[in-house]
Amino acid sequence: MTNILKHWLLTGLIFLMPAVYLCQLVISEVSPFGSFNDVMGDRYDWIEFYNSSTDTVLLSDYQISDDTDNWGKWILPNDHLPPDSTMLFLASGKDKRYVVDHWEQILGDGSLCRYITPNSQVDNDWSLLNFDDASWQMGPLSIGYGDNDDNTVTENVTSVFIRRQFEIDSFDNVKYLAFHMDYDDGFIAYINGVEIARSPNMSNVIGGYDDLAEIENEAVIYSGGEPEAYIFDHEFLTENMIEGNNVLSIQVHNASANSSDLTARPFLHIGVVEELNLGNDDPSNWWTIPETYFHTNFRLSTGEPLILSSINNSLIDVISLNENLRDELSMGYSGFNYNSICYYDNPTPGFSNENSWCYSGIENEPEFTIPSGWYDEDINVSIQTSNPNATIKFTQNGDEPDSNDEEYSSPISLYETSILSAKVFSTTNNLPSSTSDAIYLVNEQQTGMNVFSVITDSLNLWDWETGIYVIGENASSEYPYFGSNFWQPWSKKSRLKYFNSEGILKSEEIIDLEIHGGWSRAEPQKSFRLDFKNEYSGLFEHPIMMNKPEISSFNNLNLRNGGQHVWSDKLQDAIISNVTRGTHISYSSWEPAILYLNGDFWGIYGVREKIDEHYVENNFAVPSESVDLINSFGVLNGEGLSFNSDAEQILDLDPESFGFINAFGSVFDLDSYIDYFIFETYTQNSDWMGIFWGANNIKLFRSNELDGKWRYAMYDMDASFGYFGAGLADNYIDYARNPGFPNDHSMIFNHVLENDEFKCLFVNRYADLLNTNFRQDYFNNVVDSMYSLISETMPLHIQTWDQIGSYNEWLSSVQAIKYYNYNRLNPARNNVINSLGLPGRVDLLLDVFPNGAGKVKISSTFPETFPWTGVYFKGCPVHIEAIPNEGFGFIEWQSNTHINQGAMDDYSQTVNLELLYDDEFKAIFQPCPNTISVTIQHVGDLFIPLINDSYVVSSYEWFLDGMLIGNGAFYTPLSSGEYQLYVEVNGCQFQSDIFDYDANGIDHLHSNEISISPNPASEYIIVKKPKDVSLSLTITDIHGRETHISNYHLDEIDNRFDISNLSSGLYELILESDNGQFSYQRFMKE
Repeated sequence: MTNILKHWLLTGLIFLMPAVYLCQLVISEVSPFGSFNDVMGDRYDWIEFYNSSTDTVLLSDYQISDDTDNWGKWILPNDHLPPDSTMLFLASGKDKRYVVDHWEQILGDGSLCRYITPNSQVDNDWSLLNFDDASWQMGPLSIGYGDNDDNTVTENVTSVFIRRQFEIDSFDNVKYLAFHMDYDDGFIAYINGVEIARSPNMSNVIGGYDDLAEIENEAVIYSGGEPEAYIFDHEFLTENMIEGNNVLSIQVHNASANSSDLTARPFLHIGVVEELNLGNDDPSNWWTIPETYFHTNFRLSTGEPLILSSINNSLIDVISLNENLRDELSMGYSGFNYNSICYYDNPTPGFSNENSWCYSGIENEPEFTIPSGWYDEDINVSIQTSNPNATIKFTQNGDEPDSNDEEYSSPISLYETSILSAKVFSTTNNLPSSTSDAIYLVNEQQTGMNVFSVITDSLNLWDWETGIYVIGENASSEYPYFGSNFWQPWSKKSRLKYFNSEGILKSEEIIDLEIHGGWSRAEPQKSFRLDFKNEYSGLFEHPIMMNKPEISSFNNLNLRNGGQHVWSDKLQDAIISNVTRGTHISYSSWEPAILYLNGDFWGIYGVREKIDEHYVENNFAVPSESVDLINSFGVLNGEGLSFNSDAEQILDLDPESFGFINAFGSVFDLDSYIDYFIFETYTQNSDWMGIFWGANNIKLFRSNELDGKWRYAMYDMDASFGYFGAGLADNYIDYARNPGFPNDHSMIFNHVLENDEFKCLFVNRYADLLNTNFRQDYFNNVVDSMYSLISETMPLHIQTWDQIGSYNEWLSSVQAIKYYNYNRLNPARNNVINSLGLPGRVDLLLDVFPNGAGKVKISSTFPETFPWTGVYFKGCPVHIEAIPNEGFGFIEWQSNTHINQGAMDDYSQTVNLELLYDDEFKAIFQPCPNTISVTIQHVGDLFIPLINDSYVVSSYEWFLDGMLIGNGAFYTPLSSGEYQLYVEVNGCQFQSDIFDYDANGIDHLHSNEISISPNPASEYIIVKKPKDVSLSLTITDIHGRETHISNYHLDEIDNRFDISNLSSGLYELILESDNGQFSYQRFMKE
C-alpha cells in the first residue's frame, strides 16, 4: 500500500472515529521504540490503554492492530480493566496472552537437597534429571561455611555441587519461573542440564571442581540486599522442563582455595496465572515482585497506524505514529482530554498522563544546504527549517544541541574537516526536532575505503567517570589497566554516517557505541563495536563485506584496530581470515575502513563480523533463535550444554572401532572440523586451545535447522605465526592434542586422530591446504591485495597515532608475515610426519598433455595451471584423477615410477594410491571423435545401444528419469519413463537422445514369425519373414555399432545376406515393421 493511500485511509478513519471520550477503552499512550523493560529484561514497544468509563471493561471485547486491512490482528485477552484505570501492553510480537496473578516459592531456605564437596571431577551428567545422586550428602539450604548464616555447614572447600528436584504438575497455570541466587563467590546453575544462570565472575571458567571464581563476591541477603533475578517464561518451561519432576543443579565456587567463607543460597519461584493457590510457600519477603504484561503479536513502527476497534469491527480509536517520534518520546492523550494528541518527553507507561506536559507536536529535522561528503575547497553551510518561527541550535563537537547552545543565524564557514549537529527548537508548544548531523571532509582525498563517521556526545568518550575511552578512577596501574572505563561493558548512544568505498553516503543510523577487544583496549587507538538496535534505527542493511556480498544485513559490526598487531602490521588476523576463503572454515570477513570520530580522523580499521548467533543466521541462512553457540566457558546462545554429552559420547568410543568415523561425523561437521584444526595448528595460534593458558578463542555452534552438527568458528589469530614467541618448528598439532590446560576440545582432537580413517583425511587435507591456501604465491597475493587497499593511507595513520615507527617499519611487518608463512611450510610438514607417525613425504609434479586438454585432481585440490608441484605424505592413500576438458578424453598416464613399480595402472583414470616415491603424474588426453552418435534400440525385452561407428565402448550408463539405473551393455526396461544412455569411447562421453518408453504400450512382432538360418553362420544368413508384413532390417554388433547392413528393406519372404566380411562374434538383427513393431534376433558369425 502506498504511503499516500495509507495517509488517506488514516485520515478517513480519524474522521469517522466517534468522540473517544464517550467510549470505554482508549489508547492513552504509546511508544514504538522498545523503551520498556519486561520482566525478563528485554526491551519492547508498548501500548497503554485507559478505561474512561465508570464500568469495568472486558478486554476481550476489543481488538488492536497496526494494519488498516486487518483490524482484528490481535484480540485483547480475556481479562478485566476497572474504571478509571490503565493497563500496559507490550508490543513485542511474542503473543503472550498471560500475566502472573501471584508468585509461589517452591525452593528456598530449609529445602532439602543433595550436595557434594568434590575432590575430583564430577560426572559429566551430574546436572541431568536422571543422574543418580544417592551417594551424595543431604542437607537443608542454604549450604556453606564461615558466615554463621548457613543451615548446612561444610568444611572449608573450593566448591560445592548441589542438586534439588522440584515438581510442577502442569504448565497450564504456571507461566513463569524465577531463579535467585545469593552466593559467595561464584556460581553456575542448571535446570535439567540446561544452563540458566552464571555469575559474571565465572564467565571465563569451565566449571571444573577445582576452578576458582575470577573475583570475590559477597552474599547480599544477610545485609538486607536482594539477589539478582533470572526469570524465564512459558516458552522456556515447555522447551526445557517437563510436567512432573525436574532438577535444579548448582555449582558454587570460591575465589581462592583458602577463602574464609562460601555461600550457596538458591531460591525458585513460580508465576501462577490463575487465582489458584498451588499449595507452595509465599514469596520471599526480600523480593521486590516484578510486574508481568500481556504481549501483542506485532511490533510498532513510526508512520503506521494503531487501530483500536470492538470485536465486531466498530472503530473506537486510532493513532497514527508520528514519523518524528524518537526513542525518548511517546504520544497519547493528556488526562481526560481525548480530543487531541499529545507528545511527551517524559513517558509514563502504565501511569496517568495528566501531570505530564502536553506538547502539540514535534519539530521537523533541520536540513543542511550542503550534503555530507568530500570537498576540495572551503565551504559555507546554511541550515534550514520548515518552521520559520522556530530557532536552530548547533554544535561542532558531537554534542546533541540543547537550548543553551549557539543559535544559528548565518552560513557557517568551514576551512577543514568538520562536523555539524543541529536541532530545531520550537517557539510555541512543539518538542525539539531530532538532531541532524553532517560531516564535511574538506581538502581530503578519498581513500577507496569504506568510511564511518561516528558522532557522539563528547562526555560519552572523555568524561572521567562515565566516558568509555578513558582510564577513569578505578584503573590498575599496569598494562592493560584492568578496571579502566574502557574495560567496562558500557555502551553510549551515538549517531553514524556510513560512506561506501566510492564515497557515497549510504546510511545514517542511531547506534550504541562500545569499546571492543581484549588487551588492545589499552592501546591509544581502540577498537569499537557498533550495535544496531531495533529501539533506534534498526539493522545496518548494506552488503559491506565484499567476500560475502550475499549478506546485506547486520545487527552489529566490529571496527578492529588490528588487535595485538595495532603497533605493527595491523593485518595479521584479517590476513589469516582471508586465506581461509574457499575452505570449510567459518571465519569473520574483513573490509578496510576509515573512522572519523566526532570529525577527527581516527585512523584505519578493519570492519569485522562478530561471531554470534546472528553471524550464523547470516552465513548459513538459519534463524538466530535456532542457533546453539558456546565457548569454552559456557553457553552464549541457545542450549549448548549437550556439547558435554556429545564430547563424552565421542570420548567413550574406541577410535579403532567400526563406525567411529560415522559417529564422529554425526556430531561434528567433518570438513569444517579438519580445516579448522589445520589452520589453527599450522599458524601456531598460541592464544587458543589452552595451550599456554586458559582455553581462549574457542567458539562453536550448531543449528538443527542446518544439520545439527557442531562447527568451530575461527577468530582472533593475533597470537599466530610466532607473534607470541613460537618457533617455526614448534609442533602445534602436539600442543593442541596435549595442551597445558586440557579440555574437552583438546581431548576430542587427540582421540579422533587415533582413528586411521580420520588421520588420513586430516593428513591429506593438511597437504592440500599447504599446497594451495598457504602456498607462497597464493598467500602472498592475499597479503598484497589487502596491503594495497590501505597502503596509501598508512602514512596519515602512522602520523596520527605514532604507534608504528615509520611507513617502512609497517611495510617490514607486513612482509614478515609473508616470510614467516614461507619458512613455516616445511617445518609444518615435519610436524605432521612426527605427530602422526608417517613414513615421510613425497614431492609430486602433476601435468597434462596436450596443454589445455584437461586437469589432474589430487585429493581435494584442483590445480588451475600445469605443470603443478605439491608435497604429500607417505602412509595415507591419495586420490588422483584425470579430468578431461570438454571435447577431450583420457587415454592413459604417462609412464612413471609408480607405474613401472606396479603400484598403479596407467589406464585407470581414477586411482587411490599410497605414494611411495617422488614422481610425476602426467595425464594424456586426446580429442574426442565428433562423428559418434548413440541411439537406444528396443529389441525384444532389451534396450541395446546403437552406435554409428566402430569405436570400442569402455563403459555404459543407463538412466531412467535422470537416475542411474544400470551400467551393462544391455538393459531390460521394467518401468515407463524417459531413458537415456551415456557411453564412454576413448575417454569421451556421448549420450543418446531421450527414449520415452511406455512399458504398457510397446508392441512386438512375435519371435516365431521371424527366423534366421543358418545360425551360427560363416558366409551368409537367410532371414525369413511373414508374407504380408513389410520390414526393414539393421544388423549391429554386440556393442550396438551398425554394420554394412543398415535399414535394408525386406521384399521377399526369404532374404539372403552376405556376412562373409563380418568379424567373428555375436550380432544383433533388428527388424522394424511399418507400424512400429519390432523383432530382435541374435546370430553367431563363425
